[in-house]
Order: sequence, then structure tokens, then C-alpha cells
Amino acid sequence: MPRGLCRQMIWQHCWCRKIKVWHQQIIKLQSSRHRLLDFPDHVAALAFRG
Repeated sequence: MPRGLCRQMIWQHCWCRKIKVWHQQIIKLQSSRHRLLDFPDHVAALAFRG
């Protein structure tokens, strides 16, 4: 397995975990009206804020 590919897989795994954490935080912050369709906008806002 090429090292670059391995590194990419690890990076994707870390990114996936970050999104899961963000999603949990978003669900806590949002009311019961939270919809999964809003998720990309929240991720974009969080990513933009850093």
C-alpha cells in the first residue's frame, strides 16, 4: 500500500470523526427542529469559523 494512500485514509478517518463530533454538538445546540438537511450548512459555518 503506497504511503500517500495510507495517509489519505487516515486523514479521511480523522475528518469523519470531526464531522461526527460537530454533528453531536449541533444536535445539542439545535432544538428538536434540527433537520439532517441543514447539516451541510452547519458544517460549512463551523469549518469557516475554524
